[in-house]
Amino acid sequence: MTLRTNHPLLPVGAGFAAGALLTFWLADMLARRVQHTPHDDVVLLDQVRSRLHSLVAYPEAIDVTVTQGVVHVSGRVLAEELNRLLMQLTDLPGVYKVHNALTTVQEPQALENLQAPGAISPV
Repeated sequence: MTLRTNHPLLPVGAGFAAGALLTFWLADMLARRVQHTPHDDVVLLDQVRSRLHSLVAYPEAIDVTVTQGVVHVSGRVLAEELNRLLMQLTDLPGVYKVHNALTTVQEPQALENLQAPGAISPV
C-alpha cells in the first residue's frame, strides 16, 4: 500500500487541523484576557521591572506600564538589546501583548547619565 499525496481528502484534513489549532490558540488568548484583573497588572508590572535588570544594561532608561496584561515600554534602549528584551517580555506569564514605544540608541554613552523615569533631579 502506497501513500498518495494527491488524495482528495488531504486538503480537507489539513484545513481541519489548521482550524483546530486556530481554535485552541484563540481560546487560550481569550481565557488570558478574561481572567486578567488589576491586581494581576500590579504583580506583572513588578515582574517586568525586575526582569529589566537582567535584560538591559540601563533599565532606568525604560518606563513600563501595564494595563490588562498589555505591557507598554517606552524610553531608550541599546539597539542590540531591543529584540531580546521584547521577546523575553512577551514570554512572561500573564503578558497578553507588548506595546513597544522604545527608541534605540547605538552608543551606551547616550544612556549613561539617565535617571529613572519620574525621578527628581538634584538641585
